[in-house]
Amino acid sequence: MKQATLILTGLTAALIAAPAGAQDFFKGKRLTLAASGGAGGGYDNYTRLLGRHLPNHIPGKPRVRVQNMNAAGGIVLANYTYTKAPKDGTFLGNIRPSVLFEQLFGNKAVQFDGRKFEYIGNLNEDTDACLVWHTTGATSVKDLFTRELITSGNSRSAMSFSFPAVFNAVLGTKFKIILGYRGTPVRILAMERGEIEATCGLTTTTIKARLGKVLKEGKIRVLAIAGNNPDPDFKHVPNMLDQAKNAEDRAALKFLFSQMQVARMFAAAPGTPKARVALLRKAFTAAMKDPAFVKDAKRTRTDIKWSTGAATEKVVNQLYASDPEVVARISSALKAPAAKRKLVYRTVSAKITGVKRKGGRIYFIDAGKKVQASVSGKRTKISIAGKKVKRSAVKAGMTCDINYAGAYTRAKSIACK
Repeated sequence: MKQATLILTGLTAALIAAPAGAQDFFKGKRLTLAASGGAGGGYDNYTRLLGRHLPNHIPGKPRVRVQNMNAAGGIVLANYTYTKAPKDGTFLGNIRPSVLFEQLFGNKAVQFDGRKFEYIGNLNEDTDACLVWHTTGATSVKDLFTRELITSGNSRSAMSFSFPAVFNAVLGTKFKIILGYRGTPVRILAMERGEIEATCGLTTTTIKARLGKVLKEGKIRVLAIAGNNPDPDFKHVPNMLDQAKNAEDRAALKFLFSQMQVARMFAAAPGTPKARVALLRKAFTAAMKDPAFVKDAKRTRTDIKWSTGAATEKVVNQLYASDPEVVARISSALKAPAAKRKLVYRTVSAKITGVKRKGGRIYFIDAGKKVQASVSGKRTKISIAGKKVKRSAVKAGMTCDINYAGAYTRAKSIACK
């Protein structure tokens, strides 16, 4: 009798422990969602939106941290997710589809295999756009073929470079591409200042969510869109796909645009336990159907056309099965020359009005405008009263001499009194 009782007790404990281990893994833990774009841009917007709702559908409701890793057009984040991120589901990277193309093109900076990520889901199918600042005088898609327009790019692996570069090679547009403009706010500010005249690789969802006011005011003009399934809100704008002169050109553009089908996808590291992946996929689907999420997306003017983790994985595998000749043609187009942005640093004395990310981002007034600069723990020299300190020591209210190259750039030095 005593032995039977012990066996029964053991079985009961085992039954209780098994599901508890699976369901309670995230309890008390922190889930990191990493955006492959800078603060204020489209990738950042979608990542933060997901971060506000996904934990509500994960057993244990983990705390959430949103991190921006926008170097090299998303390659740095994809590499990190693949090689260094925890393989337990506590880190989800916002993988740009453009970086998967970089693997197909043989980019030596790629340290991942896009087919091995554990895809959790995709928030939206998107459409790209080419727009100009109103002072350029460009008014139609024809101007892209007859005028040289200076456009901005993040890096060679970003759509802000690949789209205009391919348009030049395949269609004959006359974009002059300058690299080094990291993030949508930087690119728009550069247009406003007259540094550049145009930008491509900017999605219509970002335009609606972040640039609706300047679009309505006529400060920016959308001259063309680019997509296999165009945004219905921009159906009046010409599609670059229709500028193709033959079937070969059209096939090349369709391949380039195919990445937009999974424009906002998230993935865990390879090796994450399958049960954990299934749990996260289930939570993602539940979040997409949650009325609170839908309301929040509408409030932030964020388009949602989501797909499950399994559907996202299927699209990715289709990308890797693309015609090698088409891939080679696009790869060749991306070898086009591009200039590099020249930053002009200057020192301003200003009172710090705000600090975020433990000193990683500071706010202050420069020439009457509130601006933001990033602060690197290793590359920014920081001192208070002549003594070297960590960036977390910089606080709101301090008056500092800040050496930087303008809004959204990284400060070289910060010397506070």
